[in-house]
Amino acid sequence: MHRRESGKLSGGVVGTLMSNFGLELALGQAGIEFHRANVGDRYVLEALRRRGWHLGGESSGHILCLDLTTTGDAIVAALQVLQAMHEREQSLGSLVSGMRKLPQTLKNVRVADPAERAKAAEVIQKNLKAVGMDVSIRIVEWAAFLKEFVRPKKFEAIILGWSLSRDPDQYDIWHSSKTGPDELNHVSFRN
Repeated sequence: MHRRESGKLSGGVVGTLMSNFGLELALGQAGIEFHRANVGDRYVLEALRRRGWHLGGESSGHILCLDLTTTGDAIVAALQVLQAMHEREQSLGSLVSGMRKLPQTLKNVRVADPAERAKAAEVIQKNLKAVGMDVSIRIVEWAAFLKEFVRPKKFEAIILGWSLSRDPDQYDIWHSSKTGPDELNHVSFRN
C-alpha cells in the first residue's frame, strides 16, 4: 500500500499460486490488481514484464522490485519495508494489519511406490470404464509427464488437480491466451 501511496507502484502486484488468499483480498480491497503466476521467481518475473509492473514475489520471501533491481533481493525488499515503516512512522505489525492471512494448507502426497501408483490409476480406470470411457495406464514421473505429454499437448483427456483459493481467478486456467509453454491452460480451451 505504501508503494502505491508514494507513487512507486506501477500497475498491480504479482504473486504465485501459493500466495495466501488474504493477500489477494487485501490488495483487491485497496483497488490494487493481483495476478497469480506459477511458482518460481522466473514466472513472477515473466508476469511482471508482460504486464509492465514492478512488484511481485513468492510466499517464500523472494520479492522482486523491478524498479530497483532485476532479481529477487532480500536486502532490497527489507530496505523497502524499513523505508515504509520510517516514512509512515508505523510498526511492521501496524503496516500489515490490513491483511488477514486465511487458513491455507499445502499437502504434498507422494506415492513413491510404483505399485501404489498403479493401484490408484487402476481405481480411476475402473471408475471411468463404468461411465463408458476406456483408458490406458502409463505411469510416468511428473516432470516427464509435463515435458512429454502436457506441454506438447499429446493427450486426448487429462485430469489434473490442485488446490485453489476460495474464489480463484480462473483466467490463467481457462483463457485462450494462456496456452503457451509453462502456462496453466493445459487443455488449450478456447472460447
